[in-house]
Amino acid sequence: MRIDHLHVSREVFPLRKPYILSFVTLESFVSLQVHLALEDGSTRSAEVVPLYGYSEETEACIQAYLYEKANLLEGMNIDAARAQVEQDIPETPFATSPLLTAMDLATWRWKKQEVDPGIKFVIPIAAVEPELFEEILKTSRLEGRTIKLKLSGDPAIDIRAVETLERIPEAHQSVFRLDANQAYDLPGARAVFGKINSSPLLSRITYVEQPFPVLNWDDNATMIGEFPDIEIMLDESVITLTDLHRAATMGVGFVKLKLFKQGGLLETLELAKAAS
Repeated sequence: MRIDHLHVSREVFPLRKPYILSFVTLESFVSLQVHLALEDGSTRSAEVVPLYGYSEETEACIQAYLYEKANLLEGMNIDAARAQVEQDIPETPFATSPLLTAMDLATWRWKKQEVDPGIKFVIPIAAVEPELFEEILKTSRLEGRTIKLKLSGDPAIDIRAVETLERIPEAHQSVFRLDANQAYDLPGARAVFGKINSSPLLSRITYVEQPFPVLNWDDNATMIGEFPDIEIMLDESVITLTDLHRAATMGVGFVKLKLFKQGGLLETLELAKAAS
């Protein structure tokens, strides 16, 4: 199947309230969209939302990549086009993801990827900022819920947050997932992990997500060795199968996979199968 035309567009979606991350505050989401027109008359579309800080790929870099590939891929067979783009996944996974996803939707090959039905997918009740932890105690929807908490990167604030959570009765059977968004250095992580390790909350914390910057594998290994009872999830650090195997070898218990981050539908499903 041949790609007749490839069009790139940009849309901006303002947010009702700012989305606060440890590395940036977003007032809007930008959607860079790829639209494939194929020789059989069908069309496929996919998007990427640039998030600099989460990824080193800026909006300008992603947009430049998409325009460059749009000119190169028009007229190509879709299999040849995919083979060319997928080489760029390790360096620019966000930029490749709308191109590869649109192609995967056209070929339907992703339907053949069977993921272990035993994998547990959990959608938390909320992602809550540290300054709002007290608000958790006021909700009546705590019982039996998984609550994801965004850590600040400031050990003093995050230790107070853990102390706040300790006031939620164990009878509620709530469990917690803590997301650091790469915010810690080693001393800060040791302080917060030390608090968690000595807390009655320990058995109710599923994991601490991405405590260190993307390439800081050594500090993750250090924390796994020093605090074996606290699970770590890696997110931004895991892009390719090589990263996944490195995480598993280190003793990382959980990984987070995202279509933008893994490069395409086929790659995301391949990593899910390997992780399971």
